[in-house]
Amino acid sequence: MATRIVTGLLLAAGAILLLSLGPPVGAYALIQLAALLVGDELFRIVLGAERTRERYVGTTLLAAVVALGWFAPAQALLALFVAAPILLSLVLFSPDDVETLARRAAFLVAGFYYLALPLVALVFIGAREKGPLEMLALFGAVFAGDSGAFFAGKFLGKHKLYEKISPKKTWEGAVGGAVASVGGFVLISTLGNLSYSLPVAIGLGFACGVVEQVGDLVESLFKRAAGVKDSGSILPGHGGMLDRVDGLLFAAPVLLALTGF
Repeated sequence: MATRIVTGLLLAAGAILLLSLGPPVGAYALIQLAALLVGDELFRIVLGAERTRERYVGTTLLAAVVALGWFAPAQALLALFVAAPILLSLVLFSPDDVETLARRAAFLVAGFYYLALPLVALVFIGAREKGPLEMLALFGAVFAGDSGAFFAGKFLGKHKLYEKISPKKTWEGAVGGAVASVGGFVLISTLGNLSYSLPVAIGLGFACGVVEQVGDLVESLFKRAAGVKDSGSILPGHGGMLDRVDGLLFAAPVLLALTGF
C-alpha cells in the first residue's frame, strides 16, 4: 500500500509540474511517452512477447499517429485510415497457419485502435489553448476516481460489480469512484480557471468517472484472458503504464466529444 501511494504521489506531482508550469509541448511529450509504454505493454499481452515484429511496428505506428496528432492533426486522421492496411499486411506475410494469422491480425488491429483513438483524442485536448490544464482536470477525474473506488470498495464494498472479470470491484466502490471523479474534475477546473460552469464541470467529471471505470474493466478483461496480473512492472505498486491509464483511454474521447474540438 505504501509503495502504491508513494508512486501515485510522485506521478501526480510530475504531471502537475509539467502541465501547469512547463511549455505546451510538455503535454505532447507526456502523451508520447505514455503511447510508447502502453503500446508495448498491450501488444505483449494480446500477441505475446515473442511477436517482436508486430509489437515494434504497432508501437512505432502508434507513436507516429500521436506525433501527427500534435504537429499535423489532419494528417493524423488520415494516418488512422491507413494504419489497418499496414498492420494487416504485416501479419499476412508470415509463415504461421491461417487460424493463428487471423487471430494475430485481429488482436493487432483492434489493440492499435483501442490505444490510438483515445491517445489522439488526448493530444487534441492537450493542444487547445488551455489544453494542459484541461488534461490535468481529466487526470484529476480519472485518478481521483481510481482512488475513490479503491478506498470505498475496501471499506464499504459488499456487492460485487463484475466478479468474473474483476472479483474485487464492488458497486459501492463504483459509486465512491464516480463521486471522487466529480470532486477531482471540479477542483482542478476551478483552480485552473477553466471556463466550465459548476453544473457543466460536475457533469463532465461524472461522465469521465463512469467511463473510466468501464475502461478499467476492459483492461482487466484483456489481462484475465491472457492470464496476467499486471500489464507491466514499470510503476511500483501499480504495475504497468496501461494499468494506470486504462480508464483515461475511455475518458479522454468522452471529454473531447462533450467539449468539442
